[in-house]
Parts: sequence; structure tokens; C-alpha cells
Amino acid sequence: MKNTTPGGGSTGHSSSDDSANLTGHVFVVKGRLEAVASDVLVVPADSRFQPERTWWPALGVADTAPAAHGSGRARRFPHPQGRPTWILNVAHDGGQSVAWLIAGLSEALEKIEADPPKLGDGRVRPLIAMPILGVGLGGYEGVRGGVIQTLLSRTSEFVNASNFDVVFVVGNAADYAALQSIRRQQERVAAHPASEELATKIRSGDVALLLGAGVSVSAGLPTWDQLLTTIKHDTQSSLDDKDFAAMNVLDRAQLLSKTTGDRSLGERAAAATGASSTYTPTLAHCLLASLNVSHAVTTNYDTLYEDAYESAHGKDSISVLPREDAVAGRAWLLKMHGDVADPDSIILSRRDFVRYDSQRRPLASIVQSLMATGHLVVIGASMTDDNVLRLAHEVLAMNATNSHQRPLGTVVTLQPDALRAALWEGDFDYVTASNSLKVQVAARDLEILLDGVAMYASDQSPYLLDSRYAELLDVDENRVADELREVASRIRSFRSTNWRHRWEPFQKALTAMGEAEPPRLQRDRFSLSFHDLVAAYFSAAEHKNHVAVLRDYHNLRRDILADLFGCPLPDHEPRAPRRSPQGDRESVLRHAHQCLEQASALSSPFGFYMEGAPGPLESRLRSSHMRSHSSAAAELKMQYQAIFDSALRILYPGADGKTFPVSILATRGLGHEPTDPWDFN
Repeated sequence: MKNTTPGGGSTGHSSSDDSANLTGHVFVVKGRLEAVASDVLVVPADSRFQPERTWWPALGVADTAPAAHGSGRARRFPHPQGRPTWILNVAHDGGQSVAWLIAGLSEALEKIEADPPKLGDGRVRPLIAMPILGVGLGGYEGVRGGVIQTLLSRTSEFVNASNFDVVFVVGNAADYAALQSIRRQQERVAAHPASEELATKIRSGDVALLLGAGVSVSAGLPTWDQLLTTIKHDTQSSLDDKDFAAMNVLDRAQLLSKTTGDRSLGERAAAATGASSTYTPTLAHCLLASLNVSHAVTTNYDTLYEDAYESAHGKDSISVLPREDAVAGRAWLLKMHGDVADPDSIILSRRDFVRYDSQRRPLASIVQSLMATGHLVVIGASMTDDNVLRLAHEVLAMNATNSHQRPLGTVVTLQPDALRAALWEGDFDYVTASNSLKVQVAARDLEILLDGVAMYASDQSPYLLDSRYAELLDVDENRVADELREVASRIRSFRSTNWRHRWEPFQKALTAMGEAEPPRLQRDRFSLSFHDLVAAYFSAAEHKNHVAVLRDYHNLRRDILADLFGCPLPDHEPRAPRRSPQGDRESVLRHAHQCLEQASALSSPFGFYMEGAPGPLESRLRSSHMRSHSSAAAELKMQYQAIFDSALRILYPGADGKTFPVSILATRGLGHEPTDPWDFN
């Protein structure tokens, strides 16, 4: 990689210092909503504006959430810490489309724009954080792909027409991969020229990270100068500030170490840098954690990177060295200069640095091995740390002795640094995140660079064989996905254990692409409502190849509707019905209405579509609308289901007032039920 700086006028990498002229950006990170620093939160809720427990940590509540204020579908929530938060009603009642969900989001965004928040530390544009809306209890789980595609489209429009940025905080691996895939295909990100090349190195598994203080400053943590000044005021306030500032930073720390009173210098440093866990990972921390790089080194004392990593990948997904053991298959973070969790380990004074080699040489050897065998990406560090410099020069000397010359890594700087780039030419590549002279703008450009790296580095596809994301695939792709799901079902049906073992590697590959056997119904967590059953009837077509027991899913659901809800449905004719010659979506919906009003006959184009055999008309609709109207396919499906639901309620009054235990499906022969209506988590 050559030394790289963004071109002037690039969309995401501003050479202007006027924040009003910056182009908006939609970021994507893995993690939990409460573990990402932002200026505004948008949290989904039901029609009573009661958020699920999942969102309570983000809302700052431990018990029952207080009521939201205002009117409409988006209402202000009284966050205990004063964080601007909006509760959005995303729960449909069976008659709402994806367009209805997006209309609610638009209302929330308009209200946020009309009442802008105070900017967070170091930001030039307010950051709105939200999860993927509506795919939990909202009822849009079955059209997850369409929802994601439409949410991304709407938020992109919003940031381009406003002074806000948006970050989607995604906990689901398939959602994250789907978002990144959409952005790559539609070029949603004005990526830095170095993003794709860095991502290629990350995908190869050769990259380790070296994180410096620059990554944590925007979280509100003190710089080294600020840290020493704070300790000085607490311990030696009589010292002249000007004389103190004129000393070398290591000598300042050495002086303070002599008179820290009843607390050590390390304890005071730990208290000032977040030993009480009062800081939240920044967007940069979360973007770095989303890269899923397995080895990282930091000169920082704080816990923000490991907090972000566990938010993205789960509790105990990363070990902190040297105070924890390195575990095979688990990521690790090496803290070169100590850890707030162990104040005595903190390296701060000149004497600490002099003793470093004799006391912590094994740690230094780990860093050198990363330089010698891989590619070290340095972010937020200025390459002035004496320990890092010494280690790098030792590796370079070894390489020179063996006539082996290659860059040890890439240094990513906020702003151009021509002298240091020249100093390290051939030893480290230099990438400049921004041409802006304003630090806050440059910091945002670094976030955009990291977002581009994360987008290109995402190489998993755990959504491809998951029918909930079918809207993201074209007709041919969906045909292939159906065939692979059928193959997976046949492998699972093998009676011989040896046969299944032989095919296990292939089965694992299919599982990694989203194919999964629907879970058995083991207990009654919820009652079965009329709408639930209609949803199950409608969505079963997507799952008919998953499990052999669902071969007769149509007749089984017909029996349940007839027996439990008093809905005797007419027989289905096996022949393919005649189709409307018109190809627009409105004519299809109008024709569906006519079919239901006239006879409630499932031998209609509408009914045939619902039974999992969409014909040329629907296929043309999906193909023609895929690019220009990203939500068309998902909306079409939701409209069909809504019409069916409404028609049955009219034809069979009183049925929608009945409920039955979920386990009734197992007694009726549906022991392996598709997850759409029953997975309420």
C-alpha cells in the first residue's frame, strides 16, 4: 500500500472546515445500543409505547420504563441521564406494510431534526443511533431483508438532507452482513481510497491493531497532558503551571510519582481514565470492534475497546493480556502500558519506561511478533512512543540483516503528516484519514474510513439461505437458495449416521449461509391467536422445503382454521389459475380484493401466490421493482397477508376473538413449525 491521502472534495473526506457543508453518513456497527456513544437514541416499542426489556439498558432503566411524552407514533422518552431518546411505535396489527414502518421512522426523524440535541464530545454532526426496527415484536421478522433495505434507503435520504449522521447498531450477524452487502452493491459509502485495501488485509487474517490515545479522546477521556495536569492539581497544586508544562512528559509523571500521597500514581491515573466505567465506547471503538480482528495491542489504560468488542461479539469473547489468559479461538487485547483494572500495572513515569524492557519483555516480544509475521495497523498513535519505536526498529534491523524488506504495517493518521511519512517510508505505509485542518472534522473522516473498511471486510453471508432475507436476492438467487435448502433438508433426513457424517462439512457450509432446521416447539410461551395462525399459513410457503413434516402444510393449516377458528376454507384447485395481464402492483392488489370479495376462493391468483408458487406476474414485479423501489417486494407480501387477514375476519366474525396454546400445532402434526410467528425474541 502506498502512502494515501483522500482527494480534495471527496464526499466523505472533507477538505472543508465548515461542518455544515459535510455530507451525511450512515454507519453500521455490531453491538448493543447502550454500548455506543451517540447524541440521540431511537428505540422501538409496541403500540402502548412500552419498550421490551432488551432496550432497558439503553434507556437507563432497571425496572418498568416510564411513559413516553407527546403524541403520534414517535414520542419523547424521559431518559434518566438526560440523553435525547425517542420511542417509536413499530408494532403492526396484521394490516400494516413496510411503508407504514418507514412512515413512523420518518416521523421520528422529523421530530429529532426539529429539536436537535447538544453535540457530543468531539462531534461535528449529531449522531442518531438505532437498531433494526420492527423485526422483533414489531411483526416484520418474516420480511427482515425488505425492512433492512428500506431502513437503509430512508436513513440515507435523511442524512443527505439534514445535519445528522445515523448509526445502525446491529446485534444479529445476518442483519449486519446483509446491511454491508447492500451498501457494497449500492455504493452507499463514499469510501476512502485505502478502505478496500485495508479490508483485504483484514480478510486475509494477517492484520493486528495497535490503538493509541487518539482513539479514546473523543470519549471524553483525558490526553496524557490533561491526565498529568489533573493529577498535579490534586497533589502538587503549588507548582507553577508554566514550569510544569515545560518539562518532558515523562519527567512530569516522575515528579508526580514522588508526591501522590496515600494513592499511587497508577491509582490516580486509573481514577482519571475511567476505573469507574463511566465512559461509553465511541463510534470509532465500535467500528474497530466490528472488524473482528483477533489480535490487538493498545497503549491506553481504559476499557473502551474491550467493552465495544464484547458488545459486538458477546461476553468473554476477548481476553485482556497480561491479566487474563490467552485462550485458543478467543480474541485478545494486549495492554502495553497497563490497565485501569490493575492500577499497579500502569506505565506513566520515566522510571516506569526505563524498567519496561527488564520487567515486561515478554509483552514486547508479542508486539514484535505481530510486526514480524503480519501487518500492524496503527490507529490513534503518532509513532512517538519510545517503547513502540524501539520494538519497530529492532524488527526492521532483523529484517535488514536477513535481506528481507517489507512494511511492518500501516499508520492511519487523522491529518497529513508528511515528515513522519517520509521518516517511515518503506517501513510503515501512511494513510491520512482527512485533509481537513479541523480536528473534529478529521475525526469524523477517520470514522468514515473505518466504516468503509468494515463494509469491505464483511465477507460472511449468514443470510443467503435464510428466507427472511429473500427480498435481497434476485429471482435466480432465490431459486438457488430454494434448491440448497432442499439439499440441506435431504441431508438431515439421512437415516445413516455415517452418511450424515460424510456430508457434515457441506451441511456446516450451508448453515454458515443461514440454512437452519426450524426448532421444535417445546413449551407454550404464548397463546396462538387468529392473526398468528394467518401469519403462519401465509409464511409457510417460504419454509415448505425445510422439514419433511411440512409437506402437507396447506391442508394442515386448513384443518386448524376450520376446527379451531370456525373458518371452513374452500378446496384448492391444483391447476394454475389464469393471471391478470397487467403488471403493476396496484392491479395485483385490486384483483386480490375482488377474488376475496366474490368467493373467498383460494383458487385465485392471490391464493395461488400465497401457496408458495408465485407465477410470472409476481416474478416480474419483484425483478422490475428490486432496484428502483427497494421495499416493493416486502410491501407486496405484507399487503397480501393483510388482505387475507381482513377478508377472513369479515367472512368469519368472532374467529379473531379466540386463542389456543401454541402446542396445539404439535398435536395437529406441526411439530416443526417455521420460526416466523413463534420466535417472539
